[in-house]
Amino acid sequence: MQPENDAASALILTFAHDLRVPLRSIVMTTQRIQRRPDELSAEIRTKLEEILAAARKQEELIAAVVEYDQSLHPGLSGDTRLALRLAIQTACMKVDAYRQARGASITVDSEALPRVLVPSGISRVVEKVLHNSLKFQLADTPPVIRVEASQDVDGRITIRVHDNGIGIESAYRTSVFEPFKRLNSAVEYPGSGLGLSICRRLLESIKGTIRIEDGAGVVLAISFPKWESAA
Repeated sequence: MQPENDAASALILTFAHDLRVPLRSIVMTTQRIQRRPDELSAEIRTKLEEILAAARKQEELIAAVVEYDQSLHPGLSGDTRLALRLAIQTACMKVDAYRQARGASITVDSEALPRVLVPSGISRVVEKVLHNSLKFQLADTPPVIRVEASQDVDGRITIRVHDNGIGIESAYRTSVFEPFKRLNSAVEYPGSGLGLSICRRLLESIKGTIRIEDGAGVVLAISFPKWESAA
C-alpha cells in the first residue's frame, strides 16, 4: 500500500502545483492593475479586492488539501521530541496576531502541565484547535480560551482547550472531524473545512484521539500516549 500512497501523494502535489500557476498569474495581474489607482473607479477597485480575496481562499484550500494528504506521511510518529509546555506555548504564539485581532484571551497554567516530551507536531494540532476556538465565537463576545493538560494513571496525556464560543450540538460531535464537514456558513466563518480532520489524522499516527467533551462553548480534548518524561 505504501507505494500506492506515495504515488497518490505525488499526484496531489503535482496537481496542487498546476492549480497554483494560474492562481499566481491572476494575483500578479490583479496587483499590477491596482498599482494604477488613478485610472480605476471605486467600483473597479472593489472588484479587484474581491478577486484577490477569492484567490487567497483558493490558495488556502489548495494548501489544506496538501496538508491533509501529508498528515499520515508519517504523521507525528517521526517527529522530534519537544516539551509539552513549549509545544503549547509555540501554538499560542502562532495564533497571537489572530488572538489580538479578535480581542481574545488565552490562558495556560504552565506550572500545572505534565513534564513530558511530546511529538513536536502536537504544536500544530493545538494551533489549529486554538484557531477554531478564536474563530467560532458569538457576535460581540470576546473569545475566552483556557488550555490545560493532564496525565492519567496509564501515562496517557490529554490536552483540553475550553472556549466560550458558539458550541457544537451533540449530534455533530463526531461528523465535525470529517473532511469538508461544515456546520456553519463559509461566508460567516471562512476556512478550508479540513482543520479538525487534519488534527485527527495526525493524532491517529501516534494512536491518539481528538474529541469534543461536554461543557460550555466547546471543550476539545486531544489525547495521546506518553512518550518520555522531561527533565
